[in-house]
Amino acid sequence: MQIEDSNRTIKRTPKSTIMIKFLALTIITLFTFTSFSQVLGGRENSQSTPKVAEATQLSGGSFVGDVNAMTGSFQASIPLGTVSTPAGLSFSLSLDHSSSFSFSTAQPMTAGIPFGDGWSPTIPTISIETEVFNKFNCIQLSSAENFGAAQLNYDDGSPYSRADEGDLYWFAPSVSIPGVGSGRAVFKYIDESDSKAMVFVLNKFEQHIELRYYGNKWTVKTADGTTYNFGTHLVNYRAPSNQRVLRYDVFGNSLPNIQEDVVNNYLANQPMPLEGVQNSIEPKQSFSVWYCDVIVNQNIPLQSIRFDYDKFGKFNYFKEFAQQGYGKVKTEVFLSATFPTPNDYSAYTDIHISKVQSFVMESPFETLELDYATDQSLVGTNAVPNYNVTGFERIDSLYTKSVVAEWGTDEFGEWHRFKHAMHPSGSNQVTPQESNPYLWGNQYNLETGTSSGSLPFDHGFLESNRVNAGLYAGDLYELQTSISRPYSQDLDNGNGTVDVNIVSGTLGNTPTTQTNSFSPSTGYFGTNDYEKSRGIEVFSTFNSAMKWQMSFGQSKLHTSNMFVMPNIPSTYGGIHIQVGPGNSDIDFASDPNNNNDLIDNSSGSPVLNTMNAYPFKSGNRDMTSTGTIPHNFGTGEPWAMMLPVFCEMAITGVSTLTMPVPPFGQLFDECWWAEMASTRPNIPTRFNDQVKLDSVKLIRYSKNPYMLQGVRLLKTNGTYADSANVTIGQELVSQLKLEYDKKTNAMLRNYDYAQGDLLIAETN
Repeated sequence: MQIEDSNRTIKRTPKSTIMIKFLALTIITLFTFTSFSQVLGGRENSQSTPKVAEATQLSGGSFVGDVNAMTGSFQASIPLGTVSTPAGLSFSLSLDHSSSFSFSTAQPMTAGIPFGDGWSPTIPTISIETEVFNKFNCIQLSSAENFGAAQLNYDDGSPYSRADEGDLYWFAPSVSIPGVGSGRAVFKYIDESDSKAMVFVLNKFEQHIELRYYGNKWTVKTADGTTYNFGTHLVNYRAPSNQRVLRYDVFGNSLPNIQEDVVNNYLANQPMPLEGVQNSIEPKQSFSVWYCDVIVNQNIPLQSIRFDYDKFGKFNYFKEFAQQGYGKVKTEVFLSATFPTPNDYSAYTDIHISKVQSFVMESPFETLELDYATDQSLVGTNAVPNYNVTGFERIDSLYTKSVVAEWGTDEFGEWHRFKHAMHPSGSNQVTPQESNPYLWGNQYNLETGTSSGSLPFDHGFLESNRVNAGLYAGDLYELQTSISRPYSQDLDNGNGTVDVNIVSGTLGNTPTTQTNSFSPSTGYFGTNDYEKSRGIEVFSTFNSAMKWQMSFGQSKLHTSNMFVMPNIPSTYGGIHIQVGPGNSDIDFASDPNNNNDLIDNSSGSPVLNTMNAYPFKSGNRDMTSTGTIPHNFGTGEPWAMMLPVFCEMAITGVSTLTMPVPPFGQLFDECWWAEMASTRPNIPTRFNDQVKLDSVKLIRYSKNPYMLQGVRLLKTNGTYADSANVTIGQELVSQLKLEYDKKTNAMLRNYDYAQGDLLIAETN
C-alpha cells in the first residue's frame, strides 16, 4: 500500500488524499483475515474475563440506504469499523452519503475527493456560525446628512470601541455525535468554578447533553459520563470588510479636516487611535469546525479512544501583509505588536481522519487505520492531471501545482496597454473622468505590447492576451507578477500601489486595433465592447484597502494573490489578466492648473500637492463607507483611509524628506497630470515608462485523486513492547477495501427550457 507524505496534527506516520470530476463510490469488497488465536482479558482492574480474540467482521452492520420521502434525497451509510476498550468504551466509524447539493458560481469541476461524491466520514464535530461586528449599519454609513455627525463617533459612551470594529463573533453552535446526539445548542450559563467555561445544552434532546467551551476547545458530556473532547480545528482567516473609514477619530473639527489632522499627527509622531482602521484592513482569524480528539468516560478510568487527522493545502491568501514595509506600519502607525511581523496568514484547506485508536493507559488496544493513496485510474484527465508529467509539481499528497500561463522578458508581444487620458506623449489628451482616468471620451486608447524586453507601464494599465486553457472551476489559483524600476529611491515613479484584475466576457478575444486620431495610439476600444468582453470580474484587488506597494529603496516588487476559479461559460473564451496602478477614492479629474484644486500655497509659493485631489480635502465628493467602488485602475495613490499606512511604507528609510509642509513633502508634490502648455511636469501616474512588468504567472493548484483505499482493524495480541513501531504486537483481524469509478456529468447552460427546447450543455 502506498503511503505518502503530508502535514499532520499528531505525531503519526504520514498519509494523505485526492480525487476527480464527479466520483461515485461503486464497489466495496470486504476481506476477512484469519490470524493466530490470542487470549485476551484477565481479572485486573477494568478488564473483561479472558476470551479468545478471533477474526471478526469490520463492523456488525452493512450497507444501508433509503430515499427520504419528504425531501427526495438519498441517504446511505457504510460501516467502516468499530474500536472499543475492555471496559466497553467504543466508537463506530462509517461513511455516510447524501444526495443533496448546493448552488453557487464556483461549483467544482471535480468532486468526491477523498471518499467519493457525496460521501463523508461520521466524525464527531462541533460547528459554529460567525458574523462581522459593525457598530454602524449601512443606512447610517451611507446617509449624507449623518456622515461625520456625532452619532458616528466611537467616543459616545457606548460599550463598543474602535477595537471592536470588524471583529468576528460566533453564534449558533451545533454538535454532531453520530449515534449519541446532534442539533443546535443554546447558551445556559457561565461556570465560574470551571475556568469560566461557557455551558450550552441541546435545544431539543431525548437525553441530556452538555457542551462546555473553554476558549480554544470544547467538551461534550453525556448522561452516562462519556466525555468527547474537541480540540483539533482548521484555522481560517476571513477577509476584512474594507469599509472606507474616513473617521479615524473625532477632534471636534469639520469632516474635511479630520483626515489631515490624523495625517499630520502621525507625521509628528503623535499616537493615534487607529484601531478601527486596522480592524477594517487586516484579516480576522476564525474557527468554524472543531473535530473530536479524545473520548473518555469518568466511570472507565485510564481508557480512551483517540482520533488522528492529516492536514493538507497550506496556502496564504493575504501575502500583501507580509510585504516589505508593512512590519513598520504595525509598530509605527498602529502601535501594535500583537502578531508577529510580517504577518503570516497561512492556513490549511483540508483535514481528513487518518486513524481511530482505543487505549488502555498509554498502550493501543484496537486500531482502525484508514489508508489513503493516489488512485492512478483516475488521473490523466484535464480536470485531474498526472502529477508525474513534466510541468506538474506535487506540493503535498492532496495538491498538485502547475503553471497555466506564463509571460517573461521578450514575451509580451500579445499584450495591450490602456493609456491614461493625459498620457505625456502626443497632443490630444483629454481631461480625465472623475472616477476613471483611462477613458478617452467613450473609448479606451491603447497600444500593443512588445516582444522585446519587459513591458513598461508608461502611465497605463496592461492586459494579457486571452487565456482560454487550464481554467477549472473550484480549483485554487495564484496570480504572481514581478514589477521593477531602475531607481529604487524614486519617490514618484514606482513608489505606489498596484492592482491586479482578472476579467472575462462574451465579446471577442482582443480589442479593436485601428489607427485613429489619438496619436501615437495604435488603436481604440469602445466602452460598450470593453464592458461586454471584460465586464465579468473573476478576481480583483480593486476593493482591497491594503494593496501591493513598491516602497522606498525597493527596486523589485513581487505580488501574489490566491483565489478560487469560478465557473466561466465556454462562450466567454477565457480570461484576461490586467496589472496596473492601484485604484483609490481620489478625484482623478482634479485640475492642477486650478489653484483651488491641487495647488498648495501654504508655504508661500504655489506647490503641486496631489493630496488635495482627495475628497476630504476638496469637500466636493464624499466616498461613504458603503459607497460603490470604481472597478478600474487608478494612479497608484492609496485610499484616503490608508494614507498613514501608505506613507510609512513609501518613506521607510528616508531621512532627508521635508515634512510635514507641504504634507508628505516630495511624496505628493510631483505625481499628477498637467496640460502640455503647463510648466509643471506631466506625471499622470506613479508608473512611468521606467517602471516595467517583468513577468506574470498564473498557477493552478489542482487536487490529486488521493482516495481512501481501505480500512484495517488491528487488535493488540499481548506482545506489544516497542512504542516506536505501532504495528508490533498487533494482529490484522479484518480489512475493508474500496474501489471507485469515474463519472463525467454535463454542465447545462442556464436557459429557459420550459417550452421543451433541447438541453444545451457546455462544450468543455
